[in-house]
Amino acid sequence: TRWMQNGFMPEPVRVFCVAEAVDTRWRDIQIGAGILFDRCRMVDFAAPVSPQTRDDIRAWTQAGRELFHAG
Repeated sequence: TRWMQNGFMPEPVRVFCVAEAVDTRWRDIQIGAGILFDRCRMVDFAAPVSPQTRDDIRAWTQAGRELFHAG
């Protein structure tokens, strides 16, 4: 119980997410960014998606494309 007397407040850790696959060109950013998640790591850590959610994502994506191309 002694460890809880002053509260538990860990130091924050920065997380940097990018939508591309990270290669050696990202080395300097990785060093200063904290934890770097690239597209491949995000997919590895993602929870399985239900068929209904996949259908919802497809419908949302299609609606966005149609809206983008209509404007």
